[in-house]
Amino acid sequence: MGEIDMAQELDLKILKLRADMICLVREGMDEDGTVLRRMLAELERLENFRSALRNQAVEVRAYPIAAHGDLSGGTHASLAV
Repeated sequence: MGEIDMAQELDLKILKLRADMICLVREGMDEDGTVLRRMLAELERLENFRSALRNQAVEVRAYPIAAHGDLSGGTHASLAV
């Protein structure tokens, strides 16, 4: 699965979780807030993961790695800055 697919899947999970939280609050089914706190923790975890995934994608695009061959047949990687 590519980074874009994973990011889209995370976005869908986040949207569904937010919708579930709204329903929970509207219906008043969680009087003590236990379920809502669990859902908020999951939302934060998913958003942090999505942010890390996006930052990783930006770093890869900003600093591409190029491979160069040498006369002995070896390959060296260099970082383009």
